[in-house]
Amino acid sequence: MDRFFTPQLSDTATTFFVESTEELRHLTRVLRLRPGHRAEFVDGKGNQVLGEICSVTKSRVLVRVEQRIFAGKPRPPYIILACAVPKNAKFEDIIDKCTQLGVNEIIPMGNLPWHSWGMAMNPIIP
Repeated sequence: MDRFFTPQLSDTATTFFVESTEELRHLTRVLRLRPGHRAEFVDGKGNQVLGEICSVTKSRVLVRVEQRIFAGKPRPPYIILACAVPKNAKFEDIIDKCTQLGVNEIIPMGNLPWHSWGMAMNPIIP
């Protein structure tokens, strides 16, 4: 299903117009959508609607809202960094920079050989 950006979405309106020149051109010329076609429309603020195109003119497209989807803000990613402990006490700098960048967990790997990393992350418990 096609998705279009439309800043004119409101919480209560049952119809709206697509008047942006870029979106209008893409809707009518590139995809050649006609009345009866369905598409998704988003406003960049977390609102999303499923709409049906009712009429198409050269200057605007009339869309009837069929369903509202309130997506909200996306959750930020949860970042876990598994890092080898460097020499010369540089680990404090790594911790400082990673926390500034938003890393949620830092796992110091110590002096484990490569083949032991899987065991450190998933230990076998008898």
